Amino acid sequence: MPTAFVLLDDQSPLITYDDTWAYGYSWGDDTISYYYRGTFTVSAQPNAQSATFSLNGTGVAVYGSQRFNHGEYSVSVDGQTNTADGYSSTNAFQKALFTQSGLQQGMHSITITNTGSGNKTDFDVDFVTWEFEVGDDSQGLLSVQVQDTDPSFDYQPASAWSDSPSQAYMYNNGSAHATSVDGASVTLTFTASDVINLYGTAGPSNGFYSVSMDGVAGDTYNATRYLTSYQNIIYHANNLGPGEHKLTVTSQPQAGGQYLNIDYAEVMVLTK
Repeated sequence: MPTAFVLLDDQSPLITYDDTWAYGYSWGDDTISYYYRGTFTVSAQPNAQSATFSLNGTGVAVYGSQRFNHGEYSVSVDGQTNTADGYSSTNAFQKALFTQSGLQQGMHSITITNTGSGNKTDFDVDFVTWEFEVGDDSQGLLSVQVQDTDPSFDYQPASAWSDSPSQAYMYNNGSAHATSVDGASVTLTFTASDVINLYGTAGPSNGFYSVSMDGVAGDTYNATRYLTSYQNIIYHANNLGPGEHKLTVTSQPQAGGQYLNIDYAEVMVLTK
């Protein structure tokens, strides 16, 4: 059967960090350009900081750097803990700090914890990936982009949404929809698909949002980050099965000026 993968930048709202993780930025680290998309999220307080995410798949990898001030860390997969050391006398970037394959296709929970000590207390996340299987051996996957302006996106109420967000040129195809209204929602209807990636932004002007798929309530995510990051995956699902599906995303700001920004969707369709 086809095997596909998803890549989440460290800024994706699908990764949840404890409050004491910090954003890596260019005026704080002159090696920032060596990281994927020029960002990373760093922990400098061992045993007090964890990052978590969930996946539906068969394999997972966590990428970050190995540096002179990096130490031990652990990665737990469904409660089974693996330990490793991120120290290196010379800097190494976009390194696979943890990989695991051969998982049964299904939901899995991942927890990353900084366990360093002494003068080796740092650990950073650059991006994570996971693999998943869909369909059968006779099928392939075709990827189709659906822009935010496509009529398959239904924004409700229409008056709560703007189609002229700031920095529009940073979005895919130069367009996006945005709302700061609590309870405003967008529903994407798509057919005969097995995988969906929804893209948006994470940043200081973004907030909480909830998702539901085919009427079943899902998780709530927090898109608030230190700096704005565009074209991030803000929702992913796979193995949806054939037929029509409806993904609904609802804005749930916790303060004024917190937006939900919708950029585009990537729909993957099984082919014969």
